[in-house]
Amino acid sequence: MKPIPLITLTEAEESVLAAQQKTRDNMAHRYNKRLVIEIFAPDTIVIVQVPREDRGTLDHARLYARVLEQPHPGQYRLQTEHGILDRLYPTRELNQVDNPTLVGIYISSF
Repeated sequence: MKPIPLITLTEAEESVLAAQQKTRDNMAHRYNKRLVIEIFAPDTIVIVQVPREDRGTLDHARLYARVLEQPHPGQYRLQTEHGILDRLYPTRELNQVDNPTLVGIYISSF
């Protein structure tokens, strides 16, 4: 049997391989994080961001809402002081209010 000749890489090819390995390592680090997914219990007070096109110039950018239920994993039905919102909101769009009594929210007023 003939020996297989070794392939030598140029300097540019070596730098490309190093950059590819670095990119693979960064992606593995980014997507393998153990993220804590927050689960909101019913009657939890949360803050919802209101898109710019849905609010007036003097309206607040955020609304306080109460979690009514979780019909699907990661999706919540919310109620504000103006009524029940017509769509489900994902967990990533909600921020929990730590102490609702400090911001003047009275849960039973909803």
